[in-house]
Amino acid sequence: MTQPQPYNATIVARRDVHEALCFLDIAPDHAPFPGFAPGQFVSVGRNLDADGHASLVKRSYSIG
Repeated sequence: MTQPQPYNATIVARRDVHEALCFLDIAPDHAPFPGFAPGQFVSVGRNLDADGHASLVKRSYSIG
């Protein structure tokens, strides 16, 4: 399991498109996001507590 990490960004808006699809607007807590090119992605993680054990759960999302 991956160890929990400190958060470095905040979800500032959520737009539900469908019951299984949403857009998240994420703002960095300290420095601005660098520029990006089409086709790039970002890994987003959240510290979850499963069965009393903290672990980092990460997912990759396309940037648009």
